[in-house]
Amino acid sequence: MMTKSIIFENFKFMLDKLKDNFFQGFYTDAQDLRDTMIKLLGDTTEENVLEPCFGQGAFIKNLLGSPTSIDACDIDKKHFEMDYNIPNCEYYNMDFIDYFINPEKKLFSLKNNYDSVICNPPYGLNFTINYRNLIKKKYPDLYAKESYALFFYFAINLLKKSGRYVFIIPDTFLTSKNLSYMREFIVGYAKPTHIIQF
Repeated sequence: MMTKSIIFENFKFMLDKLKDNFFQGFYTDAQDLRDTMIKLLGDTTEENVLEPCFGQGAFIKNLLGSPTSIDACDIDKKHFEMDYNIPNCEYYNMDFIDYFINPEKKLFSLKNNYDSVICNPPYGLNFTINYRNLIKKKYPDLYAKESYALFFYFAINLLKKSGRYVFIIPDTFLTSKNLSYMREFIVGYAKPTHIIQF
């Protein structure tokens, strides 16, 4: 059975393309949430897995099965100082959102047919007005002020048609008029099998 899941929880994290060049908040590494997400994603044996903001590797260190490949992305250079010793894992020090906003600047290419994605994206990043305008120019239907929605949209679009995903995101998209495009994207394209609200 194909599992596509969204898990909601309040959290924050990230930098770059921000008004101030420092972390805006925190991220969660709660073991019960991590274990739930990994179980929902299921066996990743012989799969290509994407983690677009791997942080300290909480998910990729604990995946079920033996993936063919894991592409682990993160903007924060300090996350590359540790040796995670994860088989078949490629690490990319990159701005995941900017990969799509400024594709001419990318130094490498991610796959466009991942079998699965697992992610605890940052939310509430404080992008500059110029950067938000650039996002709106390239993606006029997206809300440029909410980073978790951008991570979700871009990562899901890298999945192959039968791909699986598990995200932990705030539940604000359920009622926000600015995120109506996300609700439409979820119903029309992402089609989750589970939505679990904490």
